[in-house]
Amino acid sequence: MTEPTNNRLGWMLDNALQMPETLHAILAQLGRSRRLSDQLLAMAHASRADQGGEAPVVDLNQVARGVVLQYLNLAHEKDQDLGWRDARGEDVPDSTQGPPAVPVRARAEELQEVLANLLHNAIRYTPRGGRITVGVRIQDGEAIAEVRDSGPGIPADRHEAVFRRFQRESEDAQADPGASRGAGLGLAIARAYARRNGGDIVFGPGEAREDGGFGLCAALRFPLVDTT
Repeated sequence: MTEPTNNRLGWMLDNALQMPETLHAILAQLGRSRRLSDQLLAMAHASRADQGGEAPVVDLNQVARGVVLQYLNLAHEKDQDLGWRDARGEDVPDSTQGPPAVPVRARAEELQEVLANLLHNAIRYTPRGGRITVGVRIQDGEAIAEVRDSGPGIPADRHEAVFRRFQRESEDAQADPGASRGAGLGLAIARAYARRNGGDIVFGPGEAREDGGFGLCAALRFPLVDTT
C-alpha cells in the first residue's frame, strides 16, 4: 500500500519543483505579449498624420541626456560602458535652467520614444562588456543625436530594410543570447516618430571593435531651430 503513496508524493514533488519554471515561462510570455501590444499601439499612433499644429521647441540635448540616465542600469547589468557626450562640452552643470542647448521642434515624449528605441536596440545587440556612446551635436544647421555602439553593426545594404515593420536584423545570431526576442517594430516606430516630427534616422559606422570591424551609429537628425 505504500508504493502508490510514494508514487503520488514523487509526482507532487516533481510538479512542485517545476512550478517556478512554469510560472516564469508564463510571466515571460505575458511580458512579450504586453510589449507587442504596446508597440502596435505606438506604431499606430506614430503612423497617424499629426493634427496637433506646430510642435513646441524642445532641447534635444536635454531629452537625450534623460534617456541615457534612464538606461544606465540596464547597460550596467550587461557590463557595458554607456557614455554620454554633452553638446555643451565637458564639465557643464546639471541644471536644466537656461535656453535650449540644441533646440528642435518636436514633441518631447515622441522624441524620447525615438531615442529610447535606439538606445535599447544598442544595448540589446552590443555584446557584454561592449561600449555604447550617446552624444548630441550641432553640424551644418542640423541637430544630431547619435547612438554609437560596438555591436555587430548592420550591413549597408540592409540599412533601409531594418526600418520595415516586423524586421529583425539576424536577431538569433546577433542579439545577446540572454535577451528576449523582439517583434521587429522598434526601429519602425522610431523612424515613424522621427519623421512625424520633421526629422529622420540614418545609419553609419559606430565604435571600432577588436576584430577590426565597426559597430553601428544610429543618428537622429532634425533641423536646428534658431531661437535668437
